Amino acid sequence: MAKSFGHGSFFYQSLEQDGVSFYANRPFLASYTSASTSVSWVVSSNCAVSNLGSSQTVQITCSQIGVEAISVSRNGDATTSDTFYVTIAKSPGCYQWVLATGPPGWELTSSSQMIVPVGVNLTGRLWIADPSRGVSLADTTTYPVKPSSISSQLTYSFMTIGEAPNVTSISDALSIQKVLFNQDGRYWDVLFNLARPGTVPVVVSGQGAALIGCTVLQTWIPLAAQDNTSSIIQQKLSSSTTSSSAQASFSVTINRCATNNAFATSSLFGDGRVAVSQTFFTQPQETKLKAFQSITGSISNIAATRYSLLVVVNNQDAYIVTNSSGPAKVAALSSVNQIRATTFCKPNDLWPPTLADSVLAWSSKAGSSLFYSQDGGLSFSSVSLSGVISTSGFIRDALVQKTSSEYLILARNGDKADVLIGFNPQYQSLKLKYVFVGTDANAPIVDANSKGSVPGLIASTNGGDIFIYGDGLFISPDSGQTVFTISLKSRNPSLPAVNLAATEYVVQVASSSKGHFAALTSTRRVFIGHSTFSEAIEVVSGLVSTDLVWLEFDAFDRLVALIPTSTPNLVSKRIIPFRNELVSPRAPTANNPTLVCPYALWTHSLPSESAVDIGENLTFSATLQPFAGNSNRVIISVSNNSLVSLSANQSETFSVDPYLAGSGLWARQVQAAVVPIDYAHSGRLILRARPRDSSLACDAIEGVSLLSVGCPSTRRVVFRDGRAMQPNPGDVLVPPNCSSAPTEVSFGAGNWVSDFSSWTRPHYTKVVPYDCGTYGVPVSSFYGEFFTPALDVYDGDVFVKTVDADFALWEVNGQGGFDYNITNEKAGCMTSPQTWEQMVRSSSSGDPRLAWGPSNYQPCYTNSVANISKGTAQSAYTIFNGTNNLGIVWKSGEDATYQFYAVVLDPSFSYCTLSTSFAVRVEGTPIPVGVQVGIVLGCICAILSVLGLSYMWFLRNRQLEAKEKAEVDEREREEAEREMLPEEMVQLWKQKYE
Repeated sequence: MAKSFGHGSFFYQSLEQDGVSFYANRPFLASYTSASTSVSWVVSSNCAVSNLGSSQTVQITCSQIGVEAISVSRNGDATTSDTFYVTIAKSPGCYQWVLATGPPGWELTSSSQMIVPVGVNLTGRLWIADPSRGVSLADTTTYPVKPSSISSQLTYSFMTIGEAPNVTSISDALSIQKVLFNQDGRYWDVLFNLARPGTVPVVVSGQGAALIGCTVLQTWIPLAAQDNTSSIIQQKLSSSTTSSSAQASFSVTINRCATNNAFATSSLFGDGRVAVSQTFFTQPQETKLKAFQSITGSISNIAATRYSLLVVVNNQDAYIVTNSSGPAKVAALSSVNQIRATTFCKPNDLWPPTLADSVLAWSSKAGSSLFYSQDGGLSFSSVSLSGVISTSGFIRDALVQKTSSEYLILARNGDKADVLIGFNPQYQSLKLKYVFVGTDANAPIVDANSKGSVPGLIASTNGGDIFIYGDGLFISPDSGQTVFTISLKSRNPSLPAVNLAATEYVVQVASSSKGHFAALTSTRRVFIGHSTFSEAIEVVSGLVSTDLVWLEFDAFDRLVALIPTSTPNLVSKRIIPFRNELVSPRAPTANNPTLVCPYALWTHSLPSESAVDIGENLTFSATLQPFAGNSNRVIISVSNNSLVSLSANQSETFSVDPYLAGSGLWARQVQAAVVPIDYAHSGRLILRARPRDSSLACDAIEGVSLLSVGCPSTRRVVFRDGRAMQPNPGDVLVPPNCSSAPTEVSFGAGNWVSDFSSWTRPHYTKVVPYDCGTYGVPVSSFYGEFFTPALDVYDGDVFVKTVDADFALWEVNGQGGFDYNITNEKAGCMTSPQTWEQMVRSSSSGDPRLAWGPSNYQPCYTNSVANISKGTAQSAYTIFNGTNNLGIVWKSGEDATYQFYAVVLDPSFSYCTLSTSFAVRVEGTPIPVGVQVGIVLGCICAILSVLGLSYMWFLRNRQLEAKEKAEVDEREREEAEREMLPEEMVQLWKQKYE
């Protein structure tokens, strides 16, 4: 379509907020550039053309939905006309959402900044605006702080009829905490957090409420999440001024760990100068021209990692800038002219840091050494390819391939002989993977030395494929083992219908997260394809052969043409709406039938990256709803059948169209699972799911997941008291409260080991600081009860499952004083079981923790015939699992704190070596028998003494009572005598004498 008859260069551009939609009764931009003095536009009666000061750039508004033909001729000459097509759709709404946000305190500024820090709680304001009514400063400001009066009223009206924003993102870096309507400001307050740096694609949709038949469009908003490291590195670059240069080049480097950060070099900027952006060249006036302090010369290449920035100057010297130092010359890279960082980061910790932090450097002129760093460029090693390529060979390009955990190298090995070589840095092994010359005359040739191409490599964004480009375009789905040619279908009848012109070659390839790719040629033609298909189709670009241009797919999967300018914003950005063109006719229509997507719906739940451990599975679902006459079959495949087994259940349903009697759509529902085969095989593979019938006209074509079959890097085990309740899947671990932990622990004389090689037990008490970070808060246990530990598996802090496999404990200080409640015989041992003490005594390692684990564990119950002595059979069994009810019996004579190291022994439970540490405080020490007897005898004596004393007290009291009674009787008698009459006294005395 671009220059379809060689008369001029054409492009059309959406003016909608999403940059890719073309709606009825809404204008779009069209531009036709040629050497002519005037351009004539011819459109149907459904459309109207409005000039924008020049006949070469106009606005076109079409009132009807459907395909519209646009004809252009120069100087009124109908013989020079070109015809283009655009598909007009019905607008799903009239209004759009506006988001204002920025770093803390942005509300007090005159305009919001869509650059926000990571890891802090942020605020934003959301309102509804009418894009056709920019009648106030607030409406027309690119990044306003609050809505205009018109937008405020519109927002309030929508709110009263039930409209409310739904804020989402395809990135899990965005966390929405709260959305509340602000009655005073008449906007919604949004509280959110961004976990990682990069361009975060925010999508705001509503509830479907309508005012006078108009709803609010789903709105795409890019947020630039900036981290401190990238900011500090950029601050080390000094401000500069524009300077011309004779160097004709333009390249863009994006920090894949912070995709909002982009660096561009161009002949328009001058030697040693870089255009630096924190918004991927989105915000006006935001891109700044910078220079590397104390570095002079032409910048050849830039590599950006998560904590460094490296540049090659004058095609020979490399410098590094970090957040703490630099620029500093890299001594190991004294003769390189190419440098490249990984095209992926490590947001989910699925890939080893050495791979994610790799930087590659080489000379593309001569030499066969590849320099590589696994620490972000802080240090470099080298590997020579002299044993694989000839002495006259050299490296063309190299990249880090995460699927195979290797460095893939494209090298020249003689005339027309290009080769792909794999280097595994872990095993230091080189492997020749593919040769681009064979006995077949049609074998792929990257560079035939006739076009002047500079071949290169690029990994697809989803990581499943490798693109090789040069004289043509090629793809490898298996990390360079096999290579296939991609046919490039031309739109220009004056050029070959398939593939490139005689002197034309591919200069760049860009890849999207959905599997699309764009190839840019030396004549600035653009071809769009998908990794599922073997051909790519030329689309409108509006570029001419002299343009300096760089292609990228942005966070919303839109194809963007970046072009350097000599004035701010320094890099212009134009979206190429290739999807509209793919569903539109192409001139000449006889040779280019309209592409049609064969299905109405295709969805899947495949994650882009995932890790699966042994004993677990990755489950996903997919739904396909094809149009009549098309297959509803879903194809699911894995790249390595030796690692996993794949199972899938597919069912069909029929949905009836209520408006068309007897018609409907068959849909296929797929439930699939991927399960590791065994613990002896681990690695990485690519899992794919796609409809059997598809086309480039479909927005969603294939689901691709990079699957790591092995130990998930965030996996760990955590101790839990067996008496505590088991967590539920997805529960988040609560960190220990170390304020209640002891500051130190002591071990009694003779009850700890100072040297496990000699098992020396010193006869003095040992006191050491207590490490709560390692052992947590000690759990309490008491003598007279069994103690059973439990181990729980977590991914980070998220609970996965409880360990039900064999595991064992090691008391790290060598303390005794405990035993186990099950014998080897009761545990079912057929042979003598391993114990930790036995393994430590037979180990050459100085660390008892390394003496026993999954690599050398041998269960005692696998033999079919018993071979165990009677004494061993009655010994304590020391290996826990989910079914044997093993417990610890405390039997020491003193209260003590035990510090244990636990490890899962069964290798079939996990690819990981799962271990943890914990502590138990044992209290309630039993009193010695002698003391107990003494206490009993003492108690008896005390009781007898009390009884004796009580009896004596009783007798004394009786005697006192008798004496008191006699005294009372005597007093009463004397009183009675005194009261007698005289004659009675005489008679009484007479009786006494008688």
